[in-house]
Parts: sequence; structure tokens; C-alpha cells
Amino acid sequence: MKKTTVYLMRHGQSESNLAKCFAGQMNVHLSELGHKQAEVTSEYLKTIPVDVIYSSDLYRAYETAQHTAEKKGLPIHTSPKLREIFAGEWEGKSTAELAEKYGEGYDAWKYNIGAVQTPGGESVKQVMERFVPEVERIMRENEGKTIFIFCHATPIRLLRAAWEGVPLENVKDIPRVANSSVTHGEYSDGAFRIVQYSYADFLGDLKVEPPRDGVKEGAK
Repeated sequence: MKKTTVYLMRHGQSESNLAKCFAGQMNVHLSELGHKQAEVTSEYLKTIPVDVIYSSDLYRAYETAQHTAEKKGLPIHTSPKLREIFAGEWEGKSTAELAEKYGEGYDAWKYNIGAVQTPGGESVKQVMERFVPEVERIMRENEGKTIFIFCHATPIRLLRAAWEGVPLENVKDIPRVANSSVTHGEYSDGAFRIVQYSYADFLGDLKVEPPRDGVKEGAK
């Protein structure tokens, strides 16, 4: 079996990240910093040969992908299954408002993300069940190729949990990924594995450390 390689990039800083709001599947654009991060990421990826580029269809991921796709001269294939969590009533609300109105539920997001069921939206388990099979489908359909996927923080974190056999109750122990970071995975001999997770040192002064679980901060 040929080795299949995937690079998963979280989008650059979005307008909702900047405003400390929970975007979920709201269609928000990249911030000015986000575009700068996406451009530096595209420079980092320029030397990595790629066969196909996929992206979440949400603006912030697609706009990040555009910086790289233009350099590679490749089209961007979109999939709604690569989206961030649909957060229902939480979407568009500030982290301060979430803490005030949804105290216990929002605490779970900060301290025990694997147990989260967003009100009127998806559970984290449901995100895993749509995102992980989609990435694996893309990899199997592109056997032996190198794939770029531009997407979001929670799904990448859940992909690592799935591939490393981490139960949902322990996802909180997997760090969040940084904006415009690169996660490298492989599929060979019937197994998926993470090679490098949330690498972003190439961003230099543009790197923004993601919030740690237990710290009040906007999501995705």
C-alpha cells in the first residue's frame, strides 16, 4: 500500500477570534492578522509538493486555503463535513456572554470538551463522527498522494484523538491547535497516524498561542 500524506491547516485568525466570540459555523472572514498568517503558512507550504487541496466551505478556512492554492496553481475542493462544530445558541456570542448565560455548559467546553453538547447544535462526538470519516475518505480516494486540508481547531484535535485512540473524556488533555498551524498525518499499512501536531514556529512573531483548557477564550 502506498503511503498517503495529509497536512491539516487551521485557518488564520478570524474576525471572531479577534473579537473573542464563538463562531462555530458562522461565516466570518479572516482578520488582517489572519491573512498575514495565512500568507506565511503558504510560504512554508510552498516547498512541500501537493496533489490536491481541500477546505471547509466556511470563509475563514477557504480564505486561508486561497493563499496556498494560488501559489500551487490548484483548485480548492470544499466539503461541509470539514466545518467547525455547529454550536447552535452559542454562535456569535461573546465568551463573556457564554460564561454568564451558559455557565455549566460553557465550563464543559473549557474543562471537559469531549462531553460538550452545544444547545441546539452538535455534540463534540457528532463532530468527530462526521469529520474523521471525511478525512479518511479523502485520504483513501487519493491513495499515494499528498493532500492539504484547511479546516478548524476542534476537528483537528478530534482527529488526533481518534487516530491515537484517546477517549472523548480525555480529549481535554490534547492541546488546542494554533491559528494557521500545520498538522501532518499519514496513512500506510492500513493505519492512520499523526506525525506532527500544531506546528507553527514558522509564523515567528505572528504566532498566537491557542488558549489552554480552563482559560476563558473564544473558540474557533
